[in-house]
Amino acid sequence: MEFIQLIFLSNRKAEQILEILEKKYDILLEKEEEKEVRKICTFSEALIEKSELRGKANSVLQLVKNHIATNVEQAMDMLSVEPSSREDIMKILEQKL
Repeated sequence: MEFIQLIFLSNRKAEQILEILEKKYDILLEKEEEKEVRKICTFSEALIEKSELRGKANSVLQLVKNHIATNVEQAMDMLSVEPSSREDIMKILEQKL
């Protein structure tokens, strides 16, 4: 189980995972296998980022619904949402409404 968590659920970069596989589990991967581990890491990072954006979008929605913020922009300001994430959060909110 720890092995699966390392590859699929950890916040580690591909290089860190490859190093742990080699040192802790004595697993040396071929170039093609290393490439696959990198793909998995990229996919995992994307899932984590999307999950975080959905969480922020839900928080924005709750602030507006509960009349704590008067609009979405104000809610995002209150949550200190990065400018680079705002467009993605707006897309998520559009799907919810």
